[in-house]
Amino acid sequence: MRHSLAFASFIVTAALIAAPACDEGSGTTGNDGGGYSGPCAKYTDCSSCADATDPDAPDGCDWCAGQCVGAAPYDSPDPAGASCEWGFAASSYTCTDHGGILIQPTTLSTDCRMSAKQEEPVCQRGSSLTPGSIGAGPSFPTDSGSLYGGFVDANRVVVGAYTSGQVSHGSVWSVDVASGDRTLVSGVIVDPIQGELSRGTGPELGTSVLDVEPTTGGQWIAWTTNSSSPKILRIDPATGNRTLVYEPGDMAPCAHAALHYELSYASGSDPVGIAIGSDGTIYAPLGDADEMTTNDVGIAALSTSGTCSIVTLGSAESSRRIGGGPGADSPYRSVVLSGNTLYALSSAGQVHAIDIGSGNRTLLSEEGVLGEGPGTKRDLMALAGDMLWTSGDASSSSDLGIRVDVTIADGTRAAREYYSGPLQGSYDDAKFMIPHPTMSGVAIVTLKDSVVLYEASSGNNLVLSH
Repeated sequence: MRHSLAFASFIVTAALIAAPACDEGSGTTGNDGGGYSGPCAKYTDCSSCADATDPDAPDGCDWCAGQCVGAAPYDSPDPAGASCEWGFAASSYTCTDHGGILIQPTTLSTDCRMSAKQEEPVCQRGSSLTPGSIGAGPSFPTDSGSLYGGFVDANRVVVGAYTSGQVSHGSVWSVDVASGDRTLVSGVIVDPIQGELSRGTGPELGTSVLDVEPTTGGQWIAWTTNSSSPKILRIDPATGNRTLVYEPGDMAPCAHAALHYELSYASGSDPVGIAIGSDGTIYAPLGDADEMTTNDVGIAALSTSGTCSIVTLGSAESSRRIGGGPGADSPYRSVVLSGNTLYALSSAGQVHAIDIGSGNRTLLSEEGVLGEGPGTKRDLMALAGDMLWTSGDASSSSDLGIRVDVTIADGTRAAREYYSGPLQGSYDDAKFMIPHPTMSGVAIVTLKDSVVLYEASSGNNLVLSH
């Protein structure tokens, strides 16, 4: 599937260089900033052009939102559609939808789908860019580094970073969502121009800052980890100073049913996502108990004073269960909070809705069990209106897109694709996505060493900061 999409991108690029947006007289203005008119107007959605022999379709105007392919078993772009930017079905060709991408102009400042723009820096992958070249400020960690999860407010996105190169310290960053300018908020980095930079005092951030969330009093909570255990720190964004909230071994673990459960921690560079309540309570995925290897899967609640309790726990042993409902088959990786409901994503791709008061679990979505569509991503999750955006590694072989959206109401899942741009080849590298605070339909994405803007409706994406 990925091979065919890349080939489709090649055909499209060649078309943009060699021909106008659409054949003369086709009845549509193409993707040139104008609208769609004439007999082709209704064929801007794959659901309308699934059959290229539709008697109501004008010849040559069976527009496809994704990729035009021949009859089975062929899986290649329609060469007859090479004169249109996104391709169209002709003769015996039919349309196959890849993520509901519509043929429409982009709202982003640069259209990285167009061949004339693809050499511009904002359309390049991070590996082709000079560190610190897009947006002002020190560069993100580039020596075995990676960006992870965080949050947005009115004019910035805050993210954590992983570093295991010249300095083995995590860091916390703020990025202006308009200019892409970067600010090191807390931690230690080595900038290729300025050398070693440090901000804030207090306990070290570990090698990885996997998530950052706002808490009470204008402070931030950072979930950090090294190779053996997690640590939770409170950060003052005004100074970068850090104070310890919770560290296993130094504080009481989550005791339950004569067992002592630890917090979940990442192995290597696997991300973990946490949520913060309005009272400052930290909700985090739970790990195994010290005394035994268990298959228990749950969520911990950490108070502002560092005490730990368990909100929900699924277990094969009825005496250990907290809350009713189905348990997850593998540990939760990410949780988000909406009102009194926690949404939890397991590494097996299950999405549960959990009532904070009772601990009861409800299966919201699972491939092959509940909800139509491909398997979810399994790393991080963000709330986006009536949907949950899942990102990162795929939870199953049926994954198609750069992001898989889960509709909360019915658990249906939809893969979202990209076309060219910095996301190219980044199916598993796009660890985190969150809605842009001011641009409707645009996501802020963290890659290994770049922050990217992604518009799912057009497939367009560009580098905001690198």
